[in-house]
Amino acid sequence: MSTDVKSLEKSKSILKKMYFAGVHAVSPKTLIADKVKFKDRVLYVENESFELKENIYLVGFGKAVMGMALVLEHMLGDYLKKGTSVVTYHEGGVNNQPDDRWWFCITLYAKTSN
Repeated sequence: MSTDVKSLEKSKSILKKMYFAGVHAVSPKTLIADKVKFKDRVLYVENESFELKENIYLVGFGKAVMGMALVLEHMLGDYLKKGTSVVTYHEGGVNNQPDDRWWFCITLYAKTSN
């Protein structure tokens, strides 16, 4: 491997582009935009399609939900009647699974959202 400045700068530039391409590919916004489409009252999710006949309600939870919900809100427009997103204020419990604090947040939200 060459240690001259020009070669190192080129390698640095390539690695930086690779890093940001990877981050972009797994961003919640990119994932939803790539997997979900909406056209002529039909919602396409990968290989499935759903004709929208009634009001749409969006429910989401987890660390990545806000970016996903924003994309879906923009995509669905006036078809989306109401939605809620729950983002935990801490990391999940063991193995990042819902714990007592997470269930408390859900229960509290359910009691106050009426």
